[in-house]
Amino acid sequence: MPPTFPSHLLALSGAALLLAAAARGEPPIERLEPRVQGEERGEPGLIAPGSTAHVIQEAILAGALQNRLSGVSDGTRVAARRAYALRVFDPIWTREGARRLLSAFDDAEAVGLSIAPGLRQAVSDQVQHIGAQQARRAGEADLVLTAAFLAYADARINGATEPENVADPLADKTSPERLGLWLARAGEGRLDHSELDPGHAEFARLTELRAHYADHAGEGGWTRLEPPGTLVEAGEREPVITDLRTRLAEEGYEVPAPPMRTVEADAGEETREEPDDTLFTEALSEVLKQFQADRGLKQDGILGPRTLDALNATPQDLIARIDANLERWRWAPARFPERHIRVNIPAYRARAYENGEIAVEMKAIVGLASRKTPIVFESIEYLVANPRWYVPESILERDKLDDIRANPDYIESHDYFVLDRDSGARVPAGDIDWSAADVEEEYRLVQESGEENALGELKFIFPNRYSIYLHGTPAQHLFAENLRSFSSGCVRIEKPLEMSDWIASHDPELTPQEVREAVAGEELQRLELGEPVAIYTVYFTAEAGPDGNARLHPDIYGWDAETIAALEARPVALSEETREGGAQ
Repeated sequence: MPPTFPSHLLALSGAALLLAAAARGEPPIERLEPRVQGEERGEPGLIAPGSTAHVIQEAILAGALQNRLSGVSDGTRVAARRAYALRVFDPIWTREGARRLLSAFDDAEAVGLSIAPGLRQAVSDQVQHIGAQQARRAGEADLVLTAAFLAYADARINGATEPENVADPLADKTSPERLGLWLARAGEGRLDHSELDPGHAEFARLTELRAHYADHAGEGGWTRLEPPGTLVEAGEREPVITDLRTRLAEEGYEVPAPPMRTVEADAGEETREEPDDTLFTEALSEVLKQFQADRGLKQDGILGPRTLDALNATPQDLIARIDANLERWRWAPARFPERHIRVNIPAYRARAYENGEIAVEMKAIVGLASRKTPIVFESIEYLVANPRWYVPESILERDKLDDIRANPDYIESHDYFVLDRDSGARVPAGDIDWSAADVEEEYRLVQESGEENALGELKFIFPNRYSIYLHGTPAQHLFAENLRSFSSGCVRIEKPLEMSDWIASHDPELTPQEVREAVAGEELQRLELGEPVAIYTVYFTAEAGPDGNARLHPDIYGWDAETIAALEARPVALSEETREGGAQ
C-alpha cells in the first residue's frame, strides 16, 4: 500500500508548485502525485481514480481550463489553476453558488455589462450536474462554472473590452490569491458580487446615475422638443417653451411656475387669468443654464441647436455613455495614491486630490482632436521655473514655418533662437533658407524664458513616451472658452503656481516659497521633487453631479462611440471551446 500524507501538507505542496509556475510566467502545472483524496470516498489520503477530483485534475493538466479562459487576463488564469490546486482539485461549486451566479448575470447590466446568452445557458445547463454521481459530468460542470465565473469576474474587475487609447494598460488589478478567494466564496454562494467592482466612489455614483436613467427609460423616456426653427432667448414666446418646462422637470430640475397672464374675455364673459407657459422667462433661462452646465454646453440660457440636441437625447443615449465610462473606471488603477493629480481631458479640468477629496481645481486646455492628449499614468519628478520651449519638430513644421516664411522678423520678435540639430550650435536665423524642404529636420527652434514663452512660468515634468507635460501659458484668455482643446497634446493649466504650491507643500525637499522665488528670479531653473507626485490623464465624459443628474462632457475625441461599439460587440462570454461544450 502506498504511503499516505496529511492532505493539508499535500495541498501546500500543490500551492508551492503553482507559485513557482506563476513566478516563471505560466508553464503547465506539474502533476501532483495522486495521494490526496479529493472527495470523502476512496482510499484515505488518495485522489481516487475516477473521482470528480481526478476528472478535474486531469482536465486541468490537459489545459482544458486554460483554453476556456483564453480571453481573460494572465492573473485570472493563474488564479484558476491555483484555486483548484489549493483545494487538491475538489469541486468548487454548489447549486446555491450557481444560482447566485445566474442572478449576478441578471444584475450585470446595472454596472454596464452585457452577458452573452451562451454564457448564461452554459451555466444553466450545468446546474443539474453539480455533485452528480457520474464523476465526468460533475467535474465538467465544475470546470464550466469556474470558467464562467472567472470570465465574468475578469470583465467586472478589468473590463469587458481591451483598454482603448491608454498608453500603458495596467496589469491585473487584483492578486490571484484574492481572486481565488472570491471564486471559492462564489462557489459556496457567499460572494457579494459587487466586491468585484472598482472601489472608487465615482464608479458607485455612476451606477446610481445609471439606475436613475434606466427608470426613466422604463417609463417611456422624456418629452421630445420640436425644433423651433430659430434661437429662443429669455423674454420671447414660443410653443416649444411649454415642452421645455415639462422636459426639464422630468429630469428633476426645479422649474419655476410660469407667470400668469390676463386673457381677454369674449362678449358677455369676464376676463380670466391663466398660466403663460409659452413665455421663456429669465427664471426658466437660469434653469436651462444649469442643464447646459450639466451637459458641457455653453451656459448662455439660450435654446439653440446644441442645447436642443442635448434635451432630445434619450435616457438610453445617456445610459450608453455612462456604460462607456463605467468601463473606463475598470481600466483605471484599482486605487489612487492619497495625493495625486488627475486631468480629466473632456472636462478640461485639472484636479489635485488628497484622501479622496479635491484639494485644488482649475481649468485646463488639452490637445486638439488632431493632436490628442494621451491617457497616461505617470509621476511628476521635477518642475522647471521660467522654462524655455524647445519647439517639437512636428509643431515647427505644421505651425511655425508659415509664420517664419511670412515674416523675417518673426523669430526675433517672439524671443526665439535657432539651434543646429546635429551640433547643437546656435545658428543666425537669417542664415537659414526657411523655404528649403525638410528644414525642420535640420534646425531646432527654441523660445527663451519670459512673458512671451508659450509654456508660461512653470512646467511640470512626468517622463512619458509622448513627451507631454503640464505647463502654464501667457494666453490666459483661452480659459474663458467653453471648449478648450487648443494644444498640441500637452496640458496647459490655469493656475500653475497654485498647483506648485500644493505639490511642494508636502514635499520633503522643496517648499512652495522656493518655487515662487525661483519663478520670480526669472532665470531658467530645474526644481527636483524629493517625492514624485502621481499624475493621471483620464477621459471621463460622464460624472454624477451633486444633484444626482448627469454631468456630461463633450466627447471631443470620439472615444465614447468607440467604447460603446466595443461593449456592444463583446458581451461577456466563454471561449469558443466552452461554448461548444463537452469535456476538453
